[in-house]
Amino acid sequence: MERKLWLDKPEDGSQTEVGQLKGCHFLELEISSPQPTTTYQQMEGADGSKDMGTTYGPRTLSASFLIEGDDVFSFQQLQREVWLLFLSREAYYVRCSDNPGMRWLVHAKPFEYSVLDMLNKTFTVELEAFQGFAESVGTTLDPFTFDSELWQNGQGLIGEDFQYQFSNNKFSVYNAGDLLVDPREHELLITIEGQSEGATRIHNKTTGDVFVYNPVLLGTDVLTIDGPYPKINGLHCGRSTNHGLIRLATGWNDIEIHNAIGLQVSFLFRFLYH
Repeated sequence: MERKLWLDKPEDGSQTEVGQLKGCHFLELEISSPQPTTTYQQMEGADGSKDMGTTYGPRTLSASFLIEGDDVFSFQQLQREVWLLFLSREAYYVRCSDNPGMRWLVHAKPFEYSVLDMLNKTFTVELEAFQGFAESVGTTLDPFTFDSELWQNGQGLIGEDFQYQFSNNKFSVYNAGDLLVDPREHELLITIEGQSEGATRIHNKTTGDVFVYNPVLLGTDVLTIDGPYPKINGLHCGRSTNHGLIRLATGWNDIEIHNAIGLQVSFLFRFLYH
């Protein structure tokens, strides 16, 4: 089966399959390994060093292509179209038919062509995945079916009926990715509708995180935690909270919401992968 590579532009929602450029043939996409960096602190008077944690740096994706022209003019036009496609000022997502359920946010590095003959050249684009991870194409509120063309094998979604919308106060949210979802760095939208008898308290028992909204919720109110920003009916309300955050660990997260009744709750996020 012919391999395909897509470039998805978040600013306008456009999706381009590189093979749609006549004469441009995608060959392969190579992905470098994760790039962990561990920080240590040496303690005076103590042996060894203290582990201060590990972070992951940018990774490189190498996309290889062959371009073929009908004549010199069409070949030069094709080269220009390729430059315009890859060398964008804005970051864009790359996804490959080898792993169609995952995408990488990248910037392309400058590249040159290797000449085979007058009308045939090869080139390799180095794409810097500066976040250091891939994310699922689908979100938790998309259909979990292979017919949706958003998911693939190897994403940790086999054998369970996963839910991300709830109408009770105790439930579990599954993070199928390899990484903790931190709303300060990653997309996470929690929406709560219902009434409260005092402050609304959201507790992720798995991570220990607690978020508190102090005013009473009316039945018409919509409380959202959009990344790190809490909002009530679309308006920022950080001063009315404990300034807490809700993160999602890998695997199951046991969530409990206190002092609220008649709930409708949803968790919208993408899974993150090494």
